[in-house]
Amino acid sequence: KIDMYEKTDWLCGCTFNNSLYCFPCLLFGDEASEYSEWTKNGVTDLVHLSEKIRNINRQRYIPISAKLKFNLLGKQDIRQQLNSAYRLSIEKRNRKYKRTGMFYPKL
Repeated sequence: KIDMYEKTDWLCGCTFNNSLYCFPCLLFGDEASEYSEWTKNGVTDLVHLSEKIRNINRQRYIPISAKLKFNLLGKQDIRQQLNSAYRLSIEKRNRKYKRTGMFYPKL
């Protein structure tokens, strides 16, 4: 018998409330959808679990952005992200000062 966790890479479970969830959707998804049971309360109906998983896979419920963000999680170098954020903050500051015509010290 195939384990559901091996068959469905997005599936996660909670032993506290005995529910199953869509892990990428929990992290990056939208709770306000017709499949909110996968993010809000969790799925507890194990009798129809295979059918529910098929429905989600068929309708491509798991948002592409959530899947992409999940797949990139931990793979980007934090130094690169910080450098990018620092550069963007300087560009924003420079645009602000140029727009107002104020003198600003160069960083």
